Amino acid sequence: MPMEMITSTAPHTVDSEAFATWAAGYGVIRHEERTRARVCDMAERLVHRGLAPNADAVFRVLAAADRLASAGMWLVVHMTYVQRAPSELLEPDELLTVENMSSSLYKPGASRIKSCSA
Repeated sequence: MPMEMITSTAPHTVDSEAFATWAAGYGVIRHEERTRARVCDMAERLVHRGLAPNADAVFRVLAAADRLASAGMWLVVHMTYVQRAPSELLEPDELLTVENMSSSLYKPGASRIKSCSA
């Protein structure tokens, strides 16, 4: 079934706070004008087909997806750094390895979080 193209410059795509939040990107994530135009069309198609209550709901989901993707990238970058960090900069119990993680992940009461006391 071919996809219908609905092209519009409806006010909700330009004046919407939800659209502006998503369009601004998050962290290193940026959306080009072409992407913004296509996403506006997609949001309108979803609303037109009854798959979304309104375009703002679509933009809020996309903004949340950007935040989630940004957090995932942040985690990958930092986990990669920790794996490659010079060991003299870290205490032996601070070295994060798969073995250290798996040994404390699924054991009740086990925690890698150190408490701070004054």
